[in-house]
Amino acid sequence: MKEQFEWIHSWSDNTNNSDLPRVLLVGDSITNSYQESVRELLRGEFYVDYIATSYAIDSPFFNKLIKGFAEDNTYALIHFNHGLHGAHISKHDYLVGIEKLLNDLKTDKLQIILTPSTIVKEKGNQKIDESWDKIVNERNDAILALAKKYDYPVDDLYVASKGIAQEYRNEDGIHYLPEGAKILAQKVAESIRRAFNR
Repeated sequence: MKEQFEWIHSWSDNTNNSDLPRVLLVGDSITNSYQESVRELLRGEFYVDYIATSYAIDSPFFNKLIKGFAEDNTYALIHFNHGLHGAHISKHDYLVGIEKLLNDLKTDKLQIILTPSTIVKEKGNQKIDESWDKIVNERNDAILALAKKYDYPVDDLYVASKGIAQEYRNEDGIHYLPEGAKILAQKVAESIRRAFNR
């Protein structure tokens, strides 16, 4: 099932160079909001590419898109954060879909970091959006189960997002102003450095 609007944003950095480890951020609009700051924070340490999209895990196109992008360069690590689209997808189908995609992406030399999705509030950011909170918590449980099953490290952006002040959040209750996105970017950059013991 498609949404009213579907979109794809991506960037590959210094594609002719291989002198630094190359990492790939996979995600949705939250990833899109922090990717530039992550690239700045890790400049000189890693090449950071990203692909962010509204297409959901039950879409054959999403799976082709992510696999195709991941195969286009040699990645040392994928940071995966994609849980805020496809509200119709059950917890079971989300888990099965993510597990299949990650297994398709996995190689002996590729590290994977899994990310619980960020919190969703009602417009105005005064209260938790109860309907989305149920979905987010189910999907985050699925992500944590996969992390445990395959021994993937977890970058808990859900916990980080709960601590972001209201004035750093967009009025839509989902997205972040630049200050909030930079807080998430710092967490992402730290998780990537930690994966390489830096």
